[in-house]
Amino acid sequence: LVSSRAVKYAADHGASILQCSWGIKAGIYTSDNMFIKQSPMDYEALQYFAAQKNCEALDGGLIIFSAGNESTAMSGYPAGYRDYISVTSFSPDYLPANYTNYGPGCNIAAPGGDAYQSYLENINTGASEVLSTVNGGKYGYMQGTSMACPHVSGVAALGLSYALQLGKTFTQNEFCLLYTSPSPRD
Repeated sequence: LVSSRAVKYAADHGASILQCSWGIKAGIYTSDNMFIKQSPMDYEALQYFAAQKNCEALDGGLIIFSAGNESTAMSGYPAGYRDYISVTSFSPDYLPANYTNYGPGCNIAAPGGDAYQSYLENINTGASEVLSTVNGGKYGYMQGTSMACPHVSGVAALGLSYALQLGKTFTQNEFCLLYTSPSPRD
């Protein structure tokens, strides 16, 4: 309920990119139809966001989710929904991070850190993790698809900014062509 309200609030207040690091553990929902039936409020709110035209360069809202951190061969939901971008994570060696979800429903990978690799390299530096805000208004090193997701959102924002400068407009599908692919689960 709180997430649904937040999504609608963002849509009503001008957001054109929605970046989310919450969802249902991979494997609990195994299809788009199951997500729609089991989480109707979240689905409705996300569809509401997608329908808003808050950016002149895009015909609706762009929804980006972290895929999940269960090392499961599918994206969690709502990230795995066919119209959303699901972000997996890779380590500094460009291989999938040991925790990342992968496979069906996942669309793109971005740097998300890997504490296991940090431990192997140098346990004191956090060199293989991503610098992030942490509790208490401080910064710390973290890992996860939630660390990878902002990279994709940032690139999307730059792309929309550039499209606006050029006076270009895109459908969501055109803009996301590199990120999205049909889900084989339905």
